[in-house]
Amino acid sequence: IARAKEACSQQLPGLPPDYEHYTFDFAKQATIPHHAREVGALYFKVPRRIQLFGVAAENVPSQTNYLFDENQSIGPDGSKAHGPNNVLSMLHYHLDRFSKGAPNLGLHADNCCGQNKNRSVTAYLSWRTIVGLNSTIDLKFMRVGHTRCFVDGGFGLVKQLYRKSDVDTVDQLATVVEKSAGFNRAVVFEWEWREWDTFLAEYFNPVRNITQYQNFRFSSALPGKVELSGSSSLPDATVTVLKPGIDCADLAVDSLPPVLAPAGLSPARADYLYKKIREHCYEENRDVTCPVPQHLQPLPVDPAAE
Repeated sequence: IARAKEACSQQLPGLPPDYEHYTFDFAKQATIPHHAREVGALYFKVPRRIQLFGVAAENVPSQTNYLFDENQSIGPDGSKAHGPNNVLSMLHYHLDRFSKGAPNLGLHADNCCGQNKNRSVTAYLSWRTIVGLNSTIDLKFMRVGHTRCFVDGGFGLVKQLYRKSDVDTVDQLATVVEKSAGFNRAVVFEWEWREWDTFLAEYFNPVRNITQYQNFRFSSALPGKVELSGSSSLPDATVTVLKPGIDCADLAVDSLPPVLAPAGLSPARADYLYKKIREHCYEENRDVTCPVPQHLQPLPVDPAAE
């Protein structure tokens, strides 16, 4: 934790003003209710699950932590929480809202193929350079076996305070995030999920042998192409990801994928939270975290029938 505090308090030296650098990743999910003096019976149950996605801006430094619970995920009961649509929706929201607008962008991510190292992420970054949001983007993945990166320092401080706190609601968890360190900021679900994977698949092809490379460079000078390097078994290469017959003019910054509505909780999961988890919340928070399921709520009375 001490090393994380020191790392997160230092600005990267030598960064030019027209360059921004971010590291992004998911933290291990948090659960609510969570009490510092844990009730033993809760250990064997499945509390409400909260996802944390962090984007660390290393120029400043600061870290924005995006929180969404299983009711707000793309899939029912918190499923489909770590896919490319999740990552790209939050990353796009972050760059749109919090970026300083520097033309040159650097990104670091872990080597998870399903989450980060895939067709959708590379297509999205190529799309950004084509529509003029960035001039250059460098995406770098950590090598296999290296699982810790800058953003994990912020997560570690959140986890340290979370263990000592009583947390019954998402808002209380957001407070823990913001109190954990001066550079940690919490954003509770306020963005829109978008169907980036289907949208981008219309215009871009996947990068062949993507798992063999560690460094990907996108540039407005080479629209629709990606420069690959960092492979131990393959030579550096420049490949075209824009599909044949697609004109760069066909892509526009204001043409975004369709919105995906959160799937919410299934009746079975809502019933489980109400019957098994509600009793472990403080009374004033029970209707927030484990409300009465819709099928158990009393039917409204029709005044005309009385």
